[in-house]
Amino acid sequence: MDTLVVVVLDETQEKRQEKLKNQQREILQKIDEEQPLQRLRLERDCNAELEQLPEEICRYLQGELESKGLRSDALFSQDSAGSGPPSNCSTPSFSSPNHNSSMDNSIVSLGNSSSSSTITSESENTTI
Repeated sequence: MDTLVVVVLDETQEKRQEKLKNQQREILQKIDEEQPLQRLRLERDCNAELEQLPEEICRYLQGELESKGLRSDALFSQDSAGSGPPSNCSTPSFSSPNHNSSMDNSIVSLGNSSSSSTITSESENTTI
């Protein structure tokens, strides 16, 4: 009698394990199917956020200038002869998904209202 119980318990346990293995396979298959879709959605969301970044930076810088008592267009004024046209804070278009090479690594230093602000870019150096 005891051996019969043990055999039944073993069979039941094997059925449970097989059921769990099947569930695990199904879950792993769903993960494999959803992963590329989730990756694409994440990339799309990151690209959208990246496109908004230049505008967000402009708004932040304008707010900083205004809080220091400077006009909001002081960041883009032409004080020196031979400098290019002023920037209008437009959002640049990013044609490449490799954002590390397409991003402009600008460094902006804001001083108090009596000192000048310096903008350094990879493509040009302009002192305002």
